[in-house]
This record gives sequence, C-alpha cells and structure tokens, in this order.
Amino acid sequence: MTRPVIVVDIETYSEQDIGKVGAFRYAQDPGFEVLLIAYALDDNHPTCIDLTLEPDPRRRDLMPWLFDPAYIKRAHNAAFEWWCLSEWYGLSWADRCAWLEQWECSMVHALYCGLPAQLAALGKALQQPED
Repeated sequence: MTRPVIVVDIETYSEQDIGKVGAFRYAQDPGFEVLLIAYALDDNHPTCIDLTLEPDPRRRDLMPWLFDPAYIKRAHNAAFEWWCLSEWYGLSWADRCAWLEQWECSMVHALYCGLPAQLAALGKALQQPED
C-alpha cells in the first residue's frame, strides 16, 4: 500500500549563522524558532501556518500528520527539516531515529538522477517556473 506524501518546508530563525556553525548548532541555539511551516498533501494546494501567531505552536494537533507514520514527509534537504523540527519539539534520540524513517529527501533523489542539488538550479534544469 502506498502511503500519502506530504511535502514540507519550514522557515526558521536562529541567532547563529548557519553558514558558519552548520544546521546542528543552528537549531540548538536557545533562541532557535520555527516560524513558518508550509505543507502540501500529495499534489494539493499548499497550506502555510504562521507559528508565530499560534498561542501554543508545538501542539501536536496543529499538524496531526507530522508524526503520523501513515504519511511520508518529503522535503528538499530533508535532513534540515527533520533536525530542526526534532530540536524544536525536543524529541529524544530514540524518537528522532524512529521519525527519520518517515522522511524522504528530494535533494538526494535529484542527485541520484544526475540533477543539481541546489533548488534553484534543479528547478531550472527541470524547466519549472521559479514560483
């Protein structure tokens, strides 16, 4: 049975410069926040949640699919989304490892197909509009 795919993209904030410290340290900064999460189930229209407007943005019922193993979560450079969300939700290592199995990375898939990793270059190679 094929599981439904949810494409996920997050926007984050940290006082750390990700280019200097890397994603691991970036997401561990005490001021780290997930600001926006956009998602689309299969090929449906995307939804964006502004977590800065939510009184309790870490409520699991806000995005019940996020930790549901019935759904595949897919992102470009999925390691970033997985790591940042794992830190933000304070997941244990055991929970992170179990959750990692639910993620797919479109960047890795592009590289496997001999396409560019960088999203803008990939879109250009696939002749997709920038928006």
